[in-house]
Amino acid sequence: MESESAEAKKPDGETQDSVPHVEGRPVVPMLDWLEKQGAAGLDKLGVARACGKGDLGVFAKEKIEPGSVIAHVPQSCILSAEKARASDIGKACLAALPSGEAIDELILRLWLMAGRADTSHEMHTYLRSLPAETPTPMGWPRNLQMMLAGTNLSILVSETLERLQKQHASAMPTLRAARPDLFGNDDDERFGFDAFLWAHGMWYSRRYPTALAAAGKGADYTYSQSTTDEIEEESDGEGAVIPFFDLFNHRDGAQVEWKANSQSVSFVSRASCDIEAGVQVFNNYGEKSNEDLMLYQGFALLDNMFDTYSLWITVQAEPEQAMAKTKTKKGRKARRTEPSYHRLGPFLILRKNDKWDQFPAELWQALADPAAAVAKSASPGAEDKAAPTGPIQVPPEHVSACLAMLQQKLQGFVETKTRDRHFAAGGAAEGQELDMRIRYIACYRDGQRQVLEEAVQALEAMLASAAPGGDEEDEAQEDAEEEEGDEEADDAQEEAK
Repeated sequence: MESESAEAKKPDGETQDSVPHVEGRPVVPMLDWLEKQGAAGLDKLGVARACGKGDLGVFAKEKIEPGSVIAHVPQSCILSAEKARASDIGKACLAALPSGEAIDELILRLWLMAGRADTSHEMHTYLRSLPAETPTPMGWPRNLQMMLAGTNLSILVSETLERLQKQHASAMPTLRAARPDLFGNDDDERFGFDAFLWAHGMWYSRRYPTALAAAGKGADYTYSQSTTDEIEEESDGEGAVIPFFDLFNHRDGAQVEWKANSQSVSFVSRASCDIEAGVQVFNNYGEKSNEDLMLYQGFALLDNMFDTYSLWITVQAEPEQAMAKTKTKKGRKARRTEPSYHRLGPFLILRKNDKWDQFPAELWQALADPAAAVAKSASPGAEDKAAPTGPIQVPPEHVSACLAMLQQKLQGFVETKTRDRHFAAGGAAEGQELDMRIRYIACYRDGQRQVLEEAVQALEAMLASAAPGGDEEDEAQEDAEEEEGDEEADDAQEEAK
């Protein structure tokens, strides 16, 4: 899946440059392959650069009416964990490696890696059409990763890289020893770590819900999912990659229905008006924060209303006991007990919006009862019998503690605000063309600042209202501001007369 460029958000900016090959990507052979496999509707659509930025998009060649099918892609062309397991690569992995939660994920990556180089692979034509570089930050140059320093995303990128390195280093020696005919030797770049990163990025940036893949399901299988409903893709398996449909860019509010049966996957337009010829046709990836978009798809949106900040807190689980007595041979002796500290989170803080609470109830519960929060984190599946059902009363000291934490987190983003806004809005260094990845980093950083600034303002307002006479003072100030506004309006009317 691709990202939407800034210009594509403008009604008059949905331009296109028809290109059969982009940066060495043979798109036309991939489209020909799909049509030969039974894909339909592709002749009514075009693949082109979106607003000249290099990212590809899908454009209507003729008007698409509401309720009409945009295109069909046959199930034989869909990539899924079931197909990967049934391949020679999958069978070799299942025979040589111990089973575990990550085995399907590993098989999928190796299957993609093999298919990119092997011309006899059933998905070779599609895999050869994909970008040569991984879209996600785990595969970005070090200088770009350093621009994320001090952020939650930087930590996630490091943790993901470490996990992938361990997975690759653990599996490949065993697989090469068991099947050198498939996996080659240590010098075989087809299965090197760079290729492993590429496969990880391609899969996560392009996958749809697993339910769209009908492999292993009955002949009467059907499924549908509207992009305006909550989309679950990380929890329903490894997902499914659908060639051509992975080229549709994201736009908030785009109304599309994904439909599947045992024969094909279809996109149906649920827009309230026609999609005119020459206009880009958008998909909707769901209500995702920039942190999720960056980690899994490699892009971020400017002023993303679904942005979040992940807060971690350190709590003392037991009340500190200054002294405790123990028996020794010489009698009773006092000793100091060490406090027990625990890290809890992440607690997702949201953008200010009337549709949801900015702060999760779990955050206030953890501050109010650290011992219970620690116990719950140790047994995440346990039922929370003490969970409150009504509004939570938050003591001022807890608000103050949270405020201090967030003010500290905010400082680094405030210091880079001007730079971040410049690059996030599409600005570039003088005499240089903007690397889109720098723009995405700036969008992510700026979004973190927005979430934190709104949270700090909300907490300051909570403290002000909790102070003696706080509500009355706020109301008085609002009345004064309203009177001042009325006076200014009257003065303006008098001047107009």
